[in-house]
Amino acid sequence: MASITQRGKGYRIVVSGGYDSKGKKITHSMTWHPEPDMTKRQIQRELNYVAAEFERKFRNGQLNSRMKLSEYVEKFWLPRKEREVEPTTYTRYKGMMKRILPALGHYRLDNIQPSIIYMFYDDLYEEKREDTKYTPTELCIDICKNNYTIPDFASQAGIGLTATGSIRAGKNINEKNAKAVAELLQMPIEKLFTPNDRQLSPRSILHHHRVLSDVMQQAVYDGLIMVNPVSRVRAPRVPQKEARYLDEKEAMQLLEAVMEKAPKPFDVFIPLLIFTGMRRGEACGLEWQDIDFERNQIHIIRSSLYLPGKGVFESTPKTLSSRRVITIDCDLAELLKEHKKWQEDEAARLGTYWQDSGRVFTAENGKPINPGTVTKWFYNFVTDNELPNICLHSLRHTCATLLLASHTPISTVAQRLGHSTPATTSRIYIHAIQSAEAAAADTLHNILPLPKRAT
Repeated sequence: MASITQRGKGYRIVVSGGYDSKGKKITHSMTWHPEPDMTKRQIQRELNYVAAEFERKFRNGQLNSRMKLSEYVEKFWLPRKEREVEPTTYTRYKGMMKRILPALGHYRLDNIQPSIIYMFYDDLYEEKREDTKYTPTELCIDICKNNYTIPDFASQAGIGLTATGSIRAGKNINEKNAKAVAELLQMPIEKLFTPNDRQLSPRSILHHHRVLSDVMQQAVYDGLIMVNPVSRVRAPRVPQKEARYLDEKEAMQLLEAVMEKAPKPFDVFIPLLIFTGMRRGEACGLEWQDIDFERNQIHIIRSSLYLPGKGVFESTPKTLSSRRVITIDCDLAELLKEHKKWQEDEAARLGTYWQDSGRVFTAENGKPINPGTVTKWFYNFVTDNELPNICLHSLRHTCATLLLASHTPISTVAQRLGHSTPATTSRIYIHAIQSAEAAAADTLHNILPLPKRAT
């Protein structure tokens, strides 16, 4: 309700709208002066009407129609998103505001037109990424490989094992690690690394487009503008990339290496991803109570995520369709049972040091495992064992591709992966569908060969 304070011959009316992303109270105020000949009763009646109308307009988003984009984002859009979306998504949105607001924040909402937005996109195409990567030179790779072991180099330089492995493999590392290596080797950084100032990818620009569109559409709903100007802007085109996956031979090679060499819990985590198509976070969030060993079914009802400053936390699945039941075969079920027995023995051995989280995959003390730990381990494992160069998410693509190639109905694959519709599956895995189509033609030829004409 609006608060009213008399100030001299006038009255100050203040309405409150919660707090912004920095914890600052959001208020709007106005000053009303009564006519000189008004009685106290008339003043009170008119003051109540003016205050009520002022608050109504505020609640309906009809105040500050001349509001700037930066003010709207800070006071309204970001606080709402913080309540509506996952913490990881909110963090990504805030990150994109670092580019959107400096470019467009000074414009009034009603002055943002398609031409202005197109100019912003043109600037994004020219902009360099903030996280400049450094590619090791041959000299740097030789020193790292021939003069140090991986643990020694990582320890002496003060960098991680993953970064050290990247250097030995000739892959990019960040600026902080590159400077640490240059300091260890007492050599100029330009002799050891080549800066890789990459431009923003078309996909990154598309993400900015979608976020800006959401901001402006919310402003439409709030009554601040009549039309979303982004709706009249062509979305940046993103080249479709084929999902990276393993074929049957490569998948078997990986499984054999994992079963022979991988430590706990990765010797179970990796086969689980290949055979179920789970997302990384879904597997990390899996609890023993989610597995029905009588029916050999896994219930996906939560996900595990990580954010700096927040740590590992539990979240709901990505979409409503992500809450699903996945049937597993008896071999994978047996592998999970063996892992459960190992975990119980480990908990008994560690005693009070073990913290029972109920999770299937944990850190060494029983706490929920950090999803990033799995990604880093997998990268090192693939590199050290000279396996096909894939990332952890490629195992999900492998599951889907192998199922489609074996003529599993696309609706079944979509359900297993947790896609909202089979159309999503079709778009991502068009390569497997086309391959299956070609195989179908050969199958029909073998079943029903076309009779030859009599000559």
